[in-house]
Amino acid sequence: MIVSGENNNNIQQAFLARVRQQLASQGQKYDYQKDIDRLIASATKSLEDKLNKGSDDAQLANVDLQNILQKQQQTLQMMSNISKMLYDTAQAVIRKIGG
Repeated sequence: MIVSGENNNNIQQAFLARVRQQLASQGQKYDYQKDIDRLIASATKSLEDKLNKGSDDAQLANVDLQNILQKQQQTLQMMSNISKMLYDTAQAVIRKIGG
């Protein structure tokens, strides 16, 4: 069942009116501030949980990124070493030919 925003608001108001009537018949008063505080606390807890989960995911992604960067640096160092060996070998050959 789809309820429009206006109908939903009317349903909520009718529910609150019924709760107030029942509490009034018992000599009590409806404390909407307590409900608002409870809703805010619940929403805050939910957001904190999501933030902490996101933080954990971000930390894992950061570790993965660091590993990838380390492998990239090792590969670059290996290629540099190979390039230097090829250069040194070519220089040695040139010296022998010219020698």
